[in-house]
Amino acid sequence: WVYPIDKPKRTYQFEITKNSFLQNTLVCLPTGAGKTFIASVVMLNYYLWFPHRKIIFLAPTKPLVSQQAKACLESSGINVIDSVELTGEVGQDVRQSYWNQKRVFFMTPQTLLNDISSNRCLSKAVVLVVIDEAHRATGNYAYTQVVNELWKRNAKFRILALSATPGSSSGSIQSLINVLHINQIEIRDEKDLKQFKIQKVRLYILVPVVKKVQFILKISIIALSQYYFRAIAHCWRSPPLFDCIHPYAIQRRASGLEPEQKHLYQNFTVLQMFARLIGHLVEGSFMLFYKTLLKYGQKMRNSICFSEGNSLENNAQYRILINVTNDRLQTGFPSHPKMAMAKKLLLNHFGDERRDNSRDEVLNTKAIVFASNRFIVQEIVEMLQGQQPLIRAAAFVGQSVDSTGKKGMTQREQRQILRMFHEETLNTLVASSIAEEGFDIGEVDLIVCYDSQKSPIRMLQRLGRTGRKRAGIIHILMAAGREENHFSKAQATYQEVQSTLKNLTNIVLHPNDDCLVPEGLLSVCVEQLVNIKTIENQKRKKKIREMEKERKTKVKRIKLEY
Repeated sequence: WVYPIDKPKRTYQFEITKNSFLQNTLVCLPTGAGKTFIASVVMLNYYLWFPHRKIIFLAPTKPLVSQQAKACLESSGINVIDSVELTGEVGQDVRQSYWNQKRVFFMTPQTLLNDISSNRCLSKAVVLVVIDEAHRATGNYAYTQVVNELWKRNAKFRILALSATPGSSSGSIQSLINVLHINQIEIRDEKDLKQFKIQKVRLYILVPVVKKVQFILKISIIALSQYYFRAIAHCWRSPPLFDCIHPYAIQRRASGLEPEQKHLYQNFTVLQMFARLIGHLVEGSFMLFYKTLLKYGQKMRNSICFSEGNSLENNAQYRILINVTNDRLQTGFPSHPKMAMAKKLLLNHFGDERRDNSRDEVLNTKAIVFASNRFIVQEIVEMLQGQQPLIRAAAFVGQSVDSTGKKGMTQREQRQILRMFHEETLNTLVASSIAEEGFDIGEVDLIVCYDSQKSPIRMLQRLGRTGRKRAGIIHILMAAGREENHFSKAQATYQEVQSTLKNLTNIVLHPNDDCLVPEGLLSVCVEQLVNIKTIENQKRKKKIREMEKERKTKVKRIKLEY
């Protein structure tokens, strides 16, 4: 078998690659540790061993398909002529011709599922399927359906699954193992890769709650506890901490109500509303808190679920809360401490780069600010508008409609923003969760997490956006209280998941399938240069060959006519 040494050899990549040939393997490495290179080498060898069968690389989004196709082909030396990118934008007839001609396919799972169902893709010809971002293989997602359809039609192909964090619990990991028929897990954590990894400096900044906010927070909790919690207090062993409780924890309690307790749902609903409000106030944005407060009052007034006497707007404490908030708005709400901190971190970063550059030019350094809520994303962008040209920021959000009915960005708008970011017209993206994975963002030197994530998967995706080719800095802003607790839980969950994967505790691997590789083939490894060329050069040569072929055809036709 062949192992490319065009780049410096890393022992762990070599070991994982060799182990992945014979069994369905789940590769768990931190973001930026070279999972794609491992996949490209496995693909290269299957490409050489099985010249008449198909190799498929699946990625969840179109931009990621293109990004991974470029990375794999440039890492392995697989001939670009034998490969193709297929998404739903490619016509069915064209896809059929590609399935007849090509050997290596980079696709979205939805497109592959359609091609399997319509028999454009002959399943028995498939020998290897690489699944990127494998943690998505849950429920009814296309990854799950693709693998099920392939198993129905053909039992002889190998799976290589890639994920930084395959699940948030042993149960979710087991589900993924069952779906993908995983026989072995190859995991290395950051301690194992310390000598190979580029340094990432993580700084955790605890943001205190300002006094004006504490006063409004106190009124909110009084309104919540005195008027709406009393009727459902028996559902808790002891009263919860209202400034720390999460809306989903309340939702879980409500889901356990008996049919004869349905009349209590409205109290749980209001409890959830206040939990979200407190989160906006303490962890996010004062204006978001105020707008959401008004929206909830309107929602309850228009809802048939709430009687007139139980409506939020008829609550004396709610009216006091509205009046106090209005007064604060007129006198001037202070900017949320997180806003000021995010601005300061960006100014320091870009200012330091300018001072450190001897030519008085800002280096091509870039930054991303992550915020979960789109309203906060826009608020941060507006705050940074006054810092041009040092900070050139733009919002980057998903396509769906938000809770206020405002449309997101179209794919064309997303591509335009990313192009401006790559070309350095912009140097800062203020992004929602859409930028955590699935897009080719490029090299980023500074990450500011405006809010922390309870999910270890999402948190790792954010942190993985920096420190790939050079050292990166990560600032995680946390409000004291609930958000601080959530981040601690995310860290604990991550460590628990890592321990589960390493020790195989509470999980059962799938029995080994038939071996596809002839016995003894792996006893000899040929480490060699594979003459890697860029995709652009290969495509240019392909275009030249096609033009030359077309020229000769024209000359031949002219001669025949003559």
